[in-house]
Amino acid sequence: MTASQFNLIAARVANRWLSGKRERLRFIASYSVTSNIAKFNQQAADTATAAFRAPDWWLPWLLWTAAVGLLMYRLGSAALFDPDEGRNSEKAREILVLNDWITPHENFHPVLDKPIPFYWLIALLYKFFGVSEWSAS
Repeated sequence: MTASQFNLIAARVANRWLSGKRERLRFIASYSVTSNIAKFNQQAADTATAAFRAPDWWLPWLLWTAAVGLLMYRLGSAALFDPDEGRNSEKAREILVLNDWITPHENFHPVLDKPIPFYWLIALLYKFFGVSEWSAS
C-alpha cells in the first residue's frame, strides 16, 4: 500500500466519521480491507446500526436523571453550615423581603462584598420552592 493510497483511505474514513453513526457503520460494514474479505450486504449494515439507534433517545435522559438524582440525594438532610451558608441564604431572603434585586443586604444593611448573581440564584429558588433550608442548599 502506497502513501497516497493510505492518505486516500484515511481521508475517506475521516469524511465518513463526521457524517453520523449510521453512515459510519454502513461504511465500516461495506469496506473491505483486503480483497479476500467479502463485503457485508446492506441488511447486515442495517442490523448493525439498529443496535446503536435504539438507545439514542433515552440515553441522554437516563444520564441527566442519574446526575440530578446523584446531586439531589440527601439534599437538605444536613443543616446549613456555619457561617457562610446561613449568611448567604439570609442575604437572598432579604432580597425577596426588600424587593431590592440590585443591592444585597445583611441584617438589612447594604453589603457589597460578593457579586450578586449567586444571591439571585438562591432568591429565585426561594421564589419557586419557598424559603427553607432545602431550597437554600
